Amino acid sequence: MLLDVHCHVDHYDDPLTVLNEAERRGVFILSVTNLPSHFEEGQNHLRRYANVRGALGMHPLHAGEHSGEMSAFRRLLDCTTFVGEVGLDGSREAGETMAVQEKSLDRILAAVSGSVSGKILSLHSRRAEKRVLSLLQEHRIRKAVFHWYSGPLGLVDDILASGYYFSINPKMCGTEHGQKLLSRIPMSRMLTETDGPFAGPRGRPYMPWDAAIALAGVAAAKECTERQAREAVWANFRDLTGSPPKVPVRPPRRGTVGEAVAE
Repeated sequence: MLLDVHCHVDHYDDPLTVLNEAERRGVFILSVTNLPSHFEEGQNHLRRYANVRGALGMHPLHAGEHSGEMSAFRRLLDCTTFVGEVGLDGSREAGETMAVQEKSLDRILAAVSGSVSGKILSLHSRRAEKRVLSLLQEHRIRKAVFHWYSGPLGLVDDILASGYYFSINPKMCGTEHGQKLLSRIPMSRMLTETDGPFAGPRGRPYMPWDAAIALAGVAAAKECTERQAREAVWANFRDLTGSPPKVPVRPPRRGTVGEAVAE
């Protein structure tokens, strides 16, 4: 079974068709969202699928909508183990919103650190990697994954020392910086993602099953077989989620209750 820990399922033209095909192919998906209202809208659809989990998000590029969504974030936090996509964005695309982003992330991390059950975060950190790490440390966040990390190589060791993980996507495997990251990050801290449908080749969207491309990239970088790489990333995910039940070899029938990962 493939593992895609960061996929924007609600951004596909036909999300249910994608989910049906992913289940047929045997892909476990962590479906991240950009706002709590998006998470809430999608939950009833995701419950049909044994190998899909929804993540409660507050994307930094949606900073203008954060104030109106924060109460919903707090209300929905106990509905899922997973929080994402959240973080900071220091690029030009974000405009002059860093102050709003930081205020939102501070509130999110305070809510996560104060929750009874441990949450797992999928993080956006583009051009704000040091500040994201600093806030995680300030709030004593235990479980976090840096999604599509593109920051300084020198910060990787600090992220690892804090106990956090990195999710590797196909796009990263095809860049020089990505290859340097793959060499630097130990296999024991790697997960696979697609960030679908975004950044796909030649204008096509990345699909959840394209996690196989990321897996091949990890295997090549670590000079192991793809089976060994798959076993390693699943072992990492089990460690991150608290040793859930064994992942099924074959995807169950749609509509059944699966046990791919503990909620």
